[in-house]
Amino acid sequence: MLDRDFEIARFQVDIFGMVPHQPLVPVTEVLRDGRQTKLHRVTLTADGRPVAQAHILRVRRIDTPVFAVPHDYPALETIPVQDGSPNVRMAGAITLRRIEGGPGIPGRGVSWLAMEGEIIGGTRPSNFAKACLFADFGNGFGNATDAREWSFANLDITIQFLRMPVGDWFLLDAETHMAGNGHGTARNVFADINGVYARGFQTIFVAPGHLSDSRPGMTSTKN
Repeated sequence: MLDRDFEIARFQVDIFGMVPHQPLVPVTEVLRDGRQTKLHRVTLTADGRPVAQAHILRVRRIDTPVFAVPHDYPALETIPVQDGSPNVRMAGAITLRRIEGGPGIPGRGVSWLAMEGEIIGGTRPSNFAKACLFADFGNGFGNATDAREWSFANLDITIQFLRMPVGDWFLLDAETHMAGNGHGTARNVFADINGVYARGFQTIFVAPGHLSDSRPGMTSTKN
């Protein structure tokens, strides 16, 4: 997958359940090895059991017209660095510049994010790896409800890349929508200092939160 004649156009991962805190074993396969496109599958296993599976679509790189996505996001340098909750900062690895909304605030969330930590010990993460990490933040930064009342775990992650991101700062624009039937979608837009580089979606599993009156055995205390 290091062939520079091909670029990653789509990354999609399905999460099969709770991933244990233990070493995971990757199994890689080439599903399509064409002249124009290549499709790879990576399955992560724990104790021989699949816990997540990713598909990576790569497309041959050629010079084509540019049609950039219009946006009006504030420039990075105009937004101050802010403290976030411990869960968001990941033990200090994540730096936050919040523009609108954010974790714990129902509604659309827009933030600049940077990561200085390691995903694999001893290895500096690539911008592709950071982009995939931040794609997991959409349902939290753009949550539709108070997490204490309704939880919204994501079941999958999809990113469609226009190009690979550049620089150390990544903008996440996220918003979650639900139809009242137990699931929803998080709509994500991703940008860097040069503009929008990808769009994404997450499928959201909606369930009563830890303080919800809708949990089994709970009696409503609301008037």
